[in-house]
Amino acid sequence: MINMVSYEEAKQIVLARLRQWIENLPVAERTMPRIVIRMRPYSPLDILREVEMDTEIGREYVYSQAKALGYAIE
Repeated sequence: MINMVSYEEAKQIVLARLRQWIENLPVAERTMPRIVIRMRPYSPLDILREVEMDTEIGREYVYSQAKALGYAIE
């Protein structure tokens, strides 16, 4: 079943998961490109910054991760 959440709720869920993932990565890997959005590579720290700044890339990441986690954004 899909859970409905607001964009802000989804953003907080995604930020928490991103921060947890980054903490578990070795420091050297935090700046290595691991995520591709629109044919451009981003490191976990890049994505964290994009989501925190609420950029277009950050919003796209929030929507895709929310969907992958079984959430629909209202």
